[in-house]
Amino acid sequence: MGFQQAFSMPALAAFVPAPQSPVGPADGFFGELIRALPWLGCLVSIIVLGISVLTQMARGRPLLKHRGKSNGDGDSYRSAIHALRLVFSLILLTISGILFGVHGALGIDIPSLLSFGYATLTSVATLCISDRHWQARTSLHTTLIYLAFLTTHTSHDLLPLMRGQPDISFGPLHWVRYGSLLVVSLIIPAILPRHYTLPSTGSDEYSYDEKEKINPALTASYLSLSLYSFLDRLILRASRLPTLEMSSLPPVAAEDTAEYIGDNLLPLLDPTADTKNERRSLIWKLFIAFRIEFLIMGIFNMTQALNDFAGPIATNKILSYIEKGSPIGSIQPWVWILWLALGPIVAAMASQYSIFVKTHAGVRIEAILTQLIFDQPLRMRVNTLSAAEPPKSAPKSTNSFPFGQSRTSSTSSTSSAERKLKQRASDPTATKSSDPTKPKTTPKAPVNGGDQIGLINNLLTVDLKNVIASLDWMIPVIALIRMVLFIWFLYNILGWSAFVGISALAVTSPLPGYTYKVLNTVEKMKMKKSDERLQSVIQTVDLLRMIKLFAWEDRMAEKIDKKREEELKYVWKSTVLGAITTNFNTLFPLASMMITYTIYTLVMRRPLTASVIFPSITVFDMCRAQFTTMDYYIPVIMRGRLSLRRIENFLWSGETVKQEHIISPPLSPSSSTDHLSPLLIRDMAFAWETPAPSGNAGFPISAVSENDARFWLRIDGILEFYEGGINIVCGATGVGKTSLLMALLGEMHQEPLSDQGCVMFPRGGGVAYAAQESWVMNGTVRDNILFQTEYDPERYKKVLHQTALERDIELIDAGDHTEIGEKGITLSGGQKARITLARAVYSDARILLLDDILSSLDAHTSQWIVDKCLMGDLVRGRTVILVAHNIGLTQPIANRMILISGDGQILTQDMRPDCSGPSSPASYDAELSRSSKEDDTSESAQAGERDAKSKTLIGKEEMAVGRVSGSAVKLYVKSLGHPAFVLTCGILLLLTGCMTIAQNWFIVYWTSQYDDHTTASVPVKKYLLIYGGLLLLGVTLSATSWIVYRVGSLRASRTIHKMLVQSILTSTFRWLDTTPVSRITTRCSQDMQAIDTSIPALLHAVAEFSISITISIGMVVYASGWIMLLPAIGILLVGLGCGHVYMKAQLPVKRLMSNARAPLLGHMGATLHGIVSIRAYGAQERVRRELKSRINDYSRTAFLYWDLNRWIGVRMEGLGGIFAGIVAAWLLYGIGTDSIEPGMIGFILRLLYYFSKQILAWVRMSNDLEVNANSLERVQSFLTIEHEAPPSRDATPPAYLPASGDLDVHGLSARYSADGPDVLKDISFSIKSGERVGIVGRTGAGKSSLALSLLRALPMSSGTIAFDGFDINALNLSSIRSNITIIPQHPELMSGTIRENLDPFGEFDDADMNAALKDAGLGESQREDGAEEATTGKNITLDLVIQGGGSNLSLGQRQIIALARAFMRQSKVIIIDEGTAAIDHQTDNAIQTAMKRVLRDVTTIIIAHRLDSVMDADKIMVLDEGRLIEFDTPQTLLRRENSSFRALVERGTRRQRNDDPVVVL
Repeated sequence: MGFQQAFSMPALAAFVPAPQSPVGPADGFFGELIRALPWLGCLVSIIVLGISVLTQMARGRPLLKHRGKSNGDGDSYRSAIHALRLVFSLILLTISGILFGVHGALGIDIPSLLSFGYATLTSVATLCISDRHWQARTSLHTTLIYLAFLTTHTSHDLLPLMRGQPDISFGPLHWVRYGSLLVVSLIIPAILPRHYTLPSTGSDEYSYDEKEKINPALTASYLSLSLYSFLDRLILRASRLPTLEMSSLPPVAAEDTAEYIGDNLLPLLDPTADTKNERRSLIWKLFIAFRIEFLIMGIFNMTQALNDFAGPIATNKILSYIEKGSPIGSIQPWVWILWLALGPIVAAMASQYSIFVKTHAGVRIEAILTQLIFDQPLRMRVNTLSAAEPPKSAPKSTNSFPFGQSRTSSTSSTSSAERKLKQRASDPTATKSSDPTKPKTTPKAPVNGGDQIGLINNLLTVDLKNVIASLDWMIPVIALIRMVLFIWFLYNILGWSAFVGISALAVTSPLPGYTYKVLNTVEKMKMKKSDERLQSVIQTVDLLRMIKLFAWEDRMAEKIDKKREEELKYVWKSTVLGAITTNFNTLFPLASMMITYTIYTLVMRRPLTASVIFPSITVFDMCRAQFTTMDYYIPVIMRGRLSLRRIENFLWSGETVKQEHIISPPLSPSSSTDHLSPLLIRDMAFAWETPAPSGNAGFPISAVSENDARFWLRIDGILEFYEGGINIVCGATGVGKTSLLMALLGEMHQEPLSDQGCVMFPRGGGVAYAAQESWVMNGTVRDNILFQTEYDPERYKKVLHQTALERDIELIDAGDHTEIGEKGITLSGGQKARITLARAVYSDARILLLDDILSSLDAHTSQWIVDKCLMGDLVRGRTVILVAHNIGLTQPIANRMILISGDGQILTQDMRPDCSGPSSPASYDAELSRSSKEDDTSESAQAGERDAKSKTLIGKEEMAVGRVSGSAVKLYVKSLGHPAFVLTCGILLLLTGCMTIAQNWFIVYWTSQYDDHTTASVPVKKYLLIYGGLLLLGVTLSATSWIVYRVGSLRASRTIHKMLVQSILTSTFRWLDTTPVSRITTRCSQDMQAIDTSIPALLHAVAEFSISITISIGMVVYASGWIMLLPAIGILLVGLGCGHVYMKAQLPVKRLMSNARAPLLGHMGATLHGIVSIRAYGAQERVRRELKSRINDYSRTAFLYWDLNRWIGVRMEGLGGIFAGIVAAWLLYGIGTDSIEPGMIGFILRLLYYFSKQILAWVRMSNDLEVNANSLERVQSFLTIEHEAPPSRDATPPAYLPASGDLDVHGLSARYSADGPDVLKDISFSIKSGERVGIVGRTGAGKSSLALSLLRALPMSSGTIAFDGFDINALNLSSIRSNITIIPQHPELMSGTIRENLDPFGEFDDADMNAALKDAGLGESQREDGAEEATTGKNITLDLVIQGGGSNLSLGQRQIIALARAFMRQSKVIIIDEGTAAIDHQTDNAIQTAMKRVLRDVTTIIIAHRLDSVMDADKIMVLDEGRLIEFDTPQTLLRRENSSFRALVERGTRRQRNDDPVVVL
């Protein structure tokens, strides 16, 4: 045949037959509409594009402007795809032209030809246009037009073949056209990278750095997004590397950053931003904020629900085909086989994308709720925050103290000031309750007493996790929709008997609802007990140093174990109730199924053929699965709702730090007629608690009982501060000096006493605050001083010089880049105080509030600070308000002295406006400089020795590499119980799996009876009873295996938690120095929660699915032939390969995710500890920025973690569907329907359907188990930390020890770490029992190190210490520390009453404790102004509640309680390490007198800066640079001419002032 003949019209007509009349949907109006879709689409496209162009031109905007993120490789790939589409568009246009030329007379291809021409034109435009916006728009129009063509040709070409139309035939060109349409309408749009534009916010805050790649998910094609193949590169890279680093993870999308989320969602969700002043539900607000995400989830969940019917419908149609054949016009079996294979794949893709949207929304919700929780304490008084339900009537009355800052709270309840205040109060009940003759009442502890860190940690870990899990709230709703579809399907194959069974199911449905209600109550109690346990753990960790030094580890472990047992009791109740609910949800659908089959066979007299029973059983199983789903998700949703309510209550709780009476005038000389300073307080009263509501003027303070510890600071008239000078605030311990500073900062409740009452506090020039308890962040020295302000080298160097920090920094290898650890654990108290002062001085604030910054410093350093810093050029001209006890040192530089009396009133103001500073001779100044340098050298030497070899103390958290360690797995399996117990659990699971196969096999036997017997002769009743018995036995075995296993898992939880607590309690002090509290908290919270719940459930499920899948594959291969072993092995190998590379990527990501969570909690804790300082500096935005940075790090790992789960999920379900399709095709077209019974085919198809479901669940759960086992690994890593020597029977001392308090030290050298230098060097001395020894020396000389060495808290490199003749290294630690008591400079108190602090284990009566408080100086500190004798128990009583480590007491009051606690222990040796540094001199003298009386038979070692505290000691020990240079009686040392002690005394004597007769060092 020639060329012309081959392409002649007759030849083309034979090659391209005329179009046949379409069948089915193409008939009638609907058929005409489908044929008109392409040209209608073109018409709409022309109109829409035309309107868009005209609109753009009318707005004066350029029509073509390059927008979007440029990516060279991506642009080339995108252009290639557009070019490919143009090629296929030309092919389609050519085919359309050929059809028009061949069959043009028919006139049916003219619209098609024009439509193809327009689509080709848009394809050309898409390729040529460079503007991303218009390119994406034209590409979308092209795709929609081709989709319309595909719809038309599918109706015309494909549907007839699916219906088996024998007379329909098409030429090859039709299939070329159809294939090209598939390419341009589905394949090309699926592989085309998506257009993405960074959000426009008017700033570059959310923009990516040019060097940083954009998140690949944002530009991934739809196919890549649906298969998550944009993660392939990362997964392949992870498979070749030992681990992944944070820098190798994809960046966070701009819309997902904490900054973008905070700016766009925070105003919507923040309760304080609600302008309508109404409490809207946080649940509703979240729903509104994420409504688009929830809508997408609903659409894809419904898509999954519809495709889940692929299995039963396909099974029914295939078995009906085998039983009855296929009539003409019915859908062919290959269609059902195809759906059986593709249905699970489509369902998987829909399900995984729904989860993808949910998890991304979850991470964003986590970010926004974290910011909300973090913001709450920044604007509220922290101790008023709570997650409990607020009262519905009157507002709650809770004490409100600034967390982590010292303050004064106790005054006399019968003072004159209080009486005047009560007279002004309008509340009539106040006068009645103030009657001193009324009986005393014990105040109850506030609900939230001081445990805000524990509460917030729980909100950020447990509650946030519950909220995120509850985002599946839609699944129970979808489950109800599925139930409707189940009823429809069952009615189609079982008739009206299905309604009987469903009715029975509806009647029994309320019973699980009742168990849900009981389960909800139990869950609430479980969360409450979990809160209590975690708060107890956090408090123990915070006070762990004190606990270890007091040898309270065992008792605190018992206390925590008791809390743990209460928690586990409710965990067990929850398990039992959950098992009961699960059995109800399993038995009721089974009973419904049996009732339906009974009616169908015995009443309707219908045979249960294979095409009826196998699909219906599958649907009944799906129905049961929906009940199980609701059984799982309803408690999850309830927990999430409860947690969200707790968060909401927390956000609505608290009292705002109000400053309504604080006026901020310009900081300049006043021009008013009274010439008042712009910094003053006039006619104001301040309280730490909320005043009672009153309608009258005045200060409405409700009266208090004698046991109450309310404090009122009253200022009648004007208290004026000297502007641009130094104001000294002084007074006895506990009178309210710190409260005055807090009143200025607005941290106290304010009430005017007159119409002119106000606080004039100019904040315009900035405020800096140095707290009495120095607040430092876990960062470098420079970071703490700069506090995120701009670095000025000259100013910074001058600040270091004036605060005496130069030498400290010079002698540390890393200099000011040295990390100081959490809470500044690597620094001495003096160094922390000077860093806090340096931060205030470096700032450009015009007002400096300094709270007793000199109490932690020795005399030389204090004098340096006064002369070089307070009188230096950086402070000159700034307003300084300094709280001080050392009047003699600070009075000469004061411009104004302010004395606060014992009842909280301002008594005197001493004006010194012309003071210009001390007048020291030049020789003295030189001596001061020299001695200060020596002090700096010694102090810095100690700091340098502690960490000279490392710049970073708190390193990155260690992260395991590779798969979960065998030791972690062994730990859990061993904790489950005896190996026989584990074997028993395995046997029960195996029997459960075999019972499932037995049930299905019996159905095969049952259905086969209808082939050999008539319907009436089949013993249906017998078969029903047997089948019902098998079902009941299976449920019983399943429930038994779970309950038995859960007993072991609770045993494991109990054992592991006990081991963890014991490991932490017995850790070394060095480990505590290098481990942030947040890391310990995460182990005890989220990691233990995983061990309690996730790991047991996942381990049981993995074991159950492993057995079930193994049996299913074996039965399928056995029933369908051994040839099916090949695809089974292939599918299994591919699945294992995917699982292997998935785990190589997922494990390091999970570890990074866990590690990124701890810094978030650490930042929250550090912020809470320094909340007053942060508010004073106005640094809320700084800490918010740091929080957002840490949130972004966490989100970066969290997004990838969830996306990797989607990657493995869609592949596993796809593999299951492919295997099911292969086996089904083999059964029908390979073996043939004549060679196998329908019942056996139904049995195999049923197993295949569940295999496609179980293979995903097995891989996902096994991977989730390994990922969650990271928590087990993290806990296990804390079990192998460095521990102190364990107690042993050989090291138990005799019962009489200690008979005396003798101490003999010989050649002692000690160091802080095994590889560090010695901080104590060859020290030898001997102290007799009952002697009083003072230890003096410059700051950093080794005084505190020696005290710790006596308690074996520091590793000894050489030497011996003998206590009462016994080497302490040969004794148990508890034997030493229980008989030697140390009182640290910064005492630590537990949350609870003073009684619980003095006697935490109930060993003493109240009389002994009151006597100890009196001896410790409590009465002296509470002396009323003008009183002759001190009184005790008047304000601070045994029932007073201590909050947040003592935040409601001043530092001096805490030192008094610590002294009383030491007296209660009745130890043979007491070490007082600056135990009275924060106490005024009068109280200190009284304490020293009491100590001589109470401790006359006790060996007393006093470390002091005040020489008068040790001048009457029996011996004086002088240390310098870790060496003992002098040790003798004070008299001997004073007579010695070259004595260092004598030189110290002489220096101190020269500096003492006439009005301060205290010699200080």
